[in-house]
Amino acid sequence: MADDSSDPQRFSRRAYLTAAALGTGGVAGCSGILDDRPTTESPEADRSTLAEPFLDGQLCVAHYMTGMAPFRDAEPYWTDPRYYDPNGPTSNVGGAMLHAAVPALLNRSDDPEQPVDLSIEAAVRQELRAASRFGIDTFEFYYPWTGDTAILDRYDEIVEAFFGVAATTEIPFEFTVAISHPIASSADRKVEVLGDRVAGLIERVETDRWLQTPDGRYVVGTWLPDALALGDAHARTATDPTLLAEVAATYDALADRIGTDIAWLYDLHYANDAGDYQAYVDAVLDYFPAIHGWHTGCGDGAAWDYAATQCAERNRAFVQDTYGDLATGKFYPTDPPGEGVFSATEAASYCPDEVERWNVELGLSEHFRNQLEAAAERDADGVYLSTWNDYGEGHHVAPEINHNFAFAQLLRYGLAKWRGESAAGPGEVALVFFEKYPSDVTPSPFDLGARTETCLDASDRIEVVTILDEPATLRVNGGDPESVAAGLTATRVPMVPGHVTVTVTRNEEEIATLRTPEAITEEPFRHDRLTFAYSSEHARIYSDLYGDDAPVYVANQYASENLVDGPNYGPPRGGDSGNC
Repeated sequence: MADDSSDPQRFSRRAYLTAAALGTGGVAGCSGILDDRPTTESPEADRSTLAEPFLDGQLCVAHYMTGMAPFRDAEPYWTDPRYYDPNGPTSNVGGAMLHAAVPALLNRSDDPEQPVDLSIEAAVRQELRAASRFGIDTFEFYYPWTGDTAILDRYDEIVEAFFGVAATTEIPFEFTVAISHPIASSADRKVEVLGDRVAGLIERVETDRWLQTPDGRYVVGTWLPDALALGDAHARTATDPTLLAEVAATYDALADRIGTDIAWLYDLHYANDAGDYQAYVDAVLDYFPAIHGWHTGCGDGAAWDYAATQCAERNRAFVQDTYGDLATGKFYPTDPPGEGVFSATEAASYCPDEVERWNVELGLSEHFRNQLEAAAERDADGVYLSTWNDYGEGHHVAPEINHNFAFAQLLRYGLAKWRGESAAGPGEVALVFFEKYPSDVTPSPFDLGARTETCLDASDRIEVVTILDEPATLRVNGGDPESVAAGLTATRVPMVPGHVTVTVTRNEEEIATLRTPEAITEEPFRHDRLTFAYSSEHARIYSDLYGDDAPVYVANQYASENLVDGPNYGPPRGGDSGNC
């Protein structure tokens, strides 16, 4: 799996550093674990309500990183394009971030305290317009518990803004929150605070926009759900599934505190690490009505086939996890090994040989396509996108200068096939995917290195995906013609330096064409394994979303010529690592 569930530090890390990044301090109370658990009575297993319908239709639920919304008062480290610039505030590492969100670039300001000059309301409208265009129905907001309510104060304002703007539009979009990594504090404390917070949200927002089951229960998501009861011993459920009764009892207590009927969307986080994954899945389904995975699909197919089958047999909702890329902008100290770097101030203090990134090789678009196909093969009740906008980990689908709209169009096509909506796909289109440099090339001067995991090893190639109504002829980089079938076809060609050109013709008529603004290089200046992806429909989609006169921002740091407006920051000036 993409996440190392066997490493307990991975989960406490995200909780702790989320607090640090938002200036709220560390996690409070992580030390009290098993002794601080509540004495709630274990619920009845296999209750009849668990078998009631969960989703009203075939919905795509996208996890939304609440603090990464690109608006004026957002957390600057994740949304400020200056941290992508190799000559910017983090020039010591050649630019801390590997991403730059298009809305942030379109609305840049010169104020470092507010680098994006866009109101939350305008940002929400752009997010909803883009997400709904690609088949997404629901945002599940990251709602973290770190032992400090300051983060939730901030996130409540953002979540409420989404509800408020959506109520003024005709876009049929819904929302929920995901109680995320509730590790810190006693279980009783978490039930009290989180229950009151979610109850307050439900009271303040337009509840017809809250994701609900057909019978009116409020759907609430989870991430690392077992931590609510077990603290930082949450991974124990993988080896001792009997603990799921205690976890379920704590969620019952949380629902009681919220004061309304809740249907929990359970993050089945440990399927690939369980000593007996069938017993683990069975125990989860004894107490929860719906499950999804997180970064699944790498060597864990049998576990998820079993989970889907058991959901069907027991009338539980199976929600197929999908994600397309994983190459982190955030990085980690190496000597001594430390927690991830989550602030600009800290990022500016390191030299390239003191940190490393983390990436998972996913075969360019292959893994994403496989998971979308699995949704249909497993007859999934829903699709879970992880994520819409986690730019820091690189698995975003939201408009950004590296992924552009290619992963988003694959999502739209995959959802249409799963839903049986043949006319709802992206139309005839060519999509191209590649890494910016071969895997055996060492970047210079900013060789940060990386902890690399391999799911599908296929990075040293160019991949062209065609989606066609009828068969056609494909040429890549002016090479020999190749026949491609109707529907979706993935064609692989060798990686060569330079821009990539693609032409698709039928009966001598041009169907789709593109030339990538970014180029493949053999002289990269920084470590960057974030996939570059581009669509033959990029110009049309871009103008539809942002207007005909909007500057066109696409990554082109290795371009031989400026084909778009930028941000072509180019190589670092001076060719060194600052003071390192």
